[in-house]
Amino acid sequence: MGGSGSGISLKNTGNTTIPGLSITWTSDGVYSASGDSGFNSTSYANLMDGMLYSLFSHNITLSGLTPNTDLELYLYSQGDSASDGRRLGITANGISAITSPAVSSASTFTLNQNYLKMNVQSDSSGILSINYSASHDEANVNGFQLAAVPEPKEMSMAVAMALGVLAILRRNIRPSNPKNS
Repeated sequence: MGGSGSGISLKNTGNTTIPGLSITWTSDGVYSASGDSGFNSTSYANLMDGMLYSLFSHNITLSGLTPNTDLELYLYSQGDSASDGRRLGITANGISAITSPAVSSASTFTLNQNYLKMNVQSDSSGILSINYSASHDEANVNGFQLAAVPEPKEMSMAVAMALGVLAILRRNIRPSNPKNS
């Protein structure tokens, strides 16, 4: 039994559909844990309840991104109550990572255990291809987020502005000097 899908509307944090962005995916199947995960009683239950699962290698492909854009990819992987020890391996446009063994009762996010954070880049056609597979037992993909990485120029400009503000504040707030009293 395999699964695939496409044409799902992708939304930004303001819950607005992002025009021109599309997704396709393949899997061995789609599963709903039906509240059978550590996140069941948390505000993240909807994110962590449903998943793509795979015993073999499959893909999630995003197209319509700005070409050659640096991105932060957050990929969530929890599974159900039988997921202890499972490990997810992913490669996103040449950058690879593997989760540590899953703990099915986890109810908070733990970096590299039930989510991965990776710096990736869309290709010259604006595509991000995420290959995922079971590193141990079964691969579970609950969801993902993408965030643009600020350009170094913007970051250095912000740091320079902050330093300028600190210099002005320091000049205007002078401690009293007991030697001049």
